Amino acid sequence: MGVYTNLSQNEIDFIEQNYKIQIKNIKNINSGILNSNFFIETTNEKFILRIYEADRTIQEEEQELIFLEKIKKFIPVALAIKNINQDYISIFNNKKISLFEYIDGESLKEINSNSIRRIGTYLAKLHSFSKNISAKDYNRKSRIDFDFYYNKIKEANIDFEFKDEIFSLADEISKIDFSSLPSGIIHGDIFPDNIILDEKKNIKAIIDFNESHYSAFIFDIAIIINFWIKIKNFDSFNENNFIREFLNYYSKERKIEKEELKFLDFTLKIGASSLGVLRYFFAAIFVLAIIIKKRISPPALRDLPMFFYAGFSGYGGYIVLFNIATSLASPSTLSVINALCPAITAIIAYFVFKEKINLVGWICMGISFIGILILTLWDGVLTINTGILYMLVAAIMLSSYNISQRYLTKKYSSFDVTMYCLLIGAIQLIIYSPSSVGDIFKISFSSLVIIIYMALFPSIISYFFWTKAFELAKHTSEVTSFMFVTPVLATVLGIFILGDLPKLSTLIGGAIIILGMFLFNQIRK
Repeated sequence: MGVYTNLSQNEIDFIEQNYKIQIKNIKNINSGILNSNFFIETTNEKFILRIYEADRTIQEEEQELIFLEKIKKFIPVALAIKNINQDYISIFNNKKISLFEYIDGESLKEINSNSIRRIGTYLAKLHSFSKNISAKDYNRKSRIDFDFYYNKIKEANIDFEFKDEIFSLADEISKIDFSSLPSGIIHGDIFPDNIILDEKKNIKAIIDFNESHYSAFIFDIAIIINFWIKIKNFDSFNENNFIREFLNYYSKERKIEKEELKFLDFTLKIGASSLGVLRYFFAAIFVLAIIIKKRISPPALRDLPMFFYAGFSGYGGYIVLFNIATSLASPSTLSVINALCPAITAIIAYFVFKEKINLVGWICMGISFIGILILTLWDGVLTINTGILYMLVAAIMLSSYNISQRYLTKKYSSFDVTMYCLLIGAIQLIIYSPSSVGDIFKISFSSLVIIIYMALFPSIISYFFWTKAFELAKHTSEVTSFMFVTPVLATVLGIFILGDLPKLSTLIGGAIIILGMFLFNQIRK
């Protein structure tokens, strides 16, 4: 929105005549880089005047303004005002001119959870609405694309961390054919300075759609992740949380397709791994101190393979899969998937402990499977969210962990089992991602406190009580049945703490899954 063209008195007179306004004050808007923009004030109203500097046709420029009218019902935008001839664009001395509503507020400067969630929702609504619009119907050139940013950074000759790695990655990206990815109309310039906030710091409007064009949705998504989050130098804990929140809220309105996830998975896996490793790194320190202080004897050599597997299925492998899943799906959906653990545990117990499952039991599991189908087929096609797949594998691992606890508590106390399983799992996590331990020096004190809290309560203490329950219970299902409470608690807490309203598919599919698992548990008694 930089100024390239100054206004003459004749042009000001033309604007007043064509829009039936009397201009009292007019100021240049110096921010931005693509068009000439001005703040206009009349006696009672305020406007933004745009003089187009691109070489697009008037029809191409009008496509943006017509599109804004279409999306105004579900995305807050600044609309163009028609002139006396009911046209969006006026022509004077070969200059294309538009007048826009003025949105009072300030541009986004501080990134927080609220802004991340709202932009995730709005951006997904934009993409979902435009996915059925063809490139032919929205045929306009954009001056902002991958080459634009790549060349601008190179020309600037600015030195920054990982510069060589970024340019190397950019060279690889430039060879990729993005035309095969899900596409539609993207904003194309969805940077924080194009977000207007109200007095309560909520998003009031998304402005400057002038670079909107038909392209792969992944470009808008990448701008949010890189230029809203990663560039801000948040500590790794907050950065991962912001990325997770953005993708969770985006996915509620539009599922990220498998092809797109190929470009996001690596970053998400690194972030998720870092959080899990740090959590259990601190848990391992506490556990080692307890083992030494209490002089807990090590497991017998013949039982080490089972302890190793329990550490992997309950901690090392499970935590990595779970954290990746939380980057790709909402907490309420994941908790519903996790509710399958009692039935999966019963199936494993059938083969390990020869515990039989009658016909009614299989029917109950079939009911829960229908709930899974509702979650994955809600949009009419088989579009399984990758987060659900990760969570399903994690649920299978946790179920096998339950079996291992039943086995180990017959030989060792629940306390000893918990300490050594957790320690082994933590060592596995550190071996898996040793660089994550270095993130301790990159996170804030408040983030460190949260991670230590996670190490103590959701890790050591909760797992101890869980293992103690297996030691005291007569049947495995007596313990695992309490996992039915998890989806309810996760959904309720998600609503009140995170504002995470579950989708209708989660409510219906989740209710069916829980119903099947509840009936299954009843017939097991």
